[in-house]
Amino acid sequence: MRCASRPAPTVILIVVSPQFDHTAGIKTFKLPDPNPQGETIINIPGSYDVVAGMYGCTGTCTVTKASGDGYTLTGGGTWSFKPANPEDTLAPMPDTAYVVYGWWLHESPGGTATADVFWNLRGNATERADALRVDVAALHGTATYRGGAAGLYALKSSTGGTNDAGQFTADAGLVATFNGGGTRDDGSIKGTIDNFIGGDSMSRDWSVALKEVNFADLGAIPVFVSAGNDKTAWTVNGTAAADSGRWSGSYFEQDSSSGVPQVVTGTFYTTYDRVGRMLGAFGTNLEE
Repeated sequence: MRCASRPAPTVILIVVSPQFDHTAGIKTFKLPDPNPQGETIINIPGSYDVVAGMYGCTGTCTVTKASGDGYTLTGGGTWSFKPANPEDTLAPMPDTAYVVYGWWLHESPGGTATADVFWNLRGNATERADALRVDVAALHGTATYRGGAAGLYALKSSTGGTNDAGQFTADAGLVATFNGGGTRDDGSIKGTIDNFIGGDSMSRDWSVALKEVNFADLGAIPVFVSAGNDKTAWTVNGTAAADSGRWSGSYFEQDSSSGVPQVVTGTFYTTYDRVGRMLGAFGTNLEE
């Protein structure tokens, strides 16, 4: 899963700028004081991995000469790099804050099995805090999220044949509608889990509808969406069961420009009448 903040101080051997001209020690960049123009970012021309562009720094940032070739970008501000040519690609930077999701199964010595699903936010504490700061009160429009899902299922044969049970993987898609306004009608979200692969590594003609639920801003960090009973529907071979179950989730990583959350993750539980049970977790990113 993605998080937007730049990783914690890391020695990078491919950072180049004429303004990083010191041969030892630390060089500091900071906004002017006084700042009559209201500048919010310091722009420093240079290149990253031979890609020409502009380094940006907010706040007070430092460049430390590494023990070998290269520099460490540090300080209390935030560093960024924007290629001069948008078509130029950069090597991906590793996330130091990320969302994980999955399932667990515990079998006791007596043969009793307990299963559950989870999601969690891991990694650098500062970047986790940044990812949790989500406020959708001013947003309008829709956002689509795509990703994956995983979990456990058990489905009894309706024709007296072989029962089906095991772990699954699947695709997950959600659509959020933002209304703004600071009320319980701030927005809604719904989704679908489909393209299932069962415990035998074969595809299944299944889908699970995550029924539309409302969410509100309420100043929550993060903004949770949740559902009570009868908020999912499991379809098998084109035949949908009655609405059942529940699902819940959370937004993360609000884009600093658009305000749209970049990540939605959560869990779900559904049944297929009296013959099927499924529980799963999902993680999705904003579709670009």
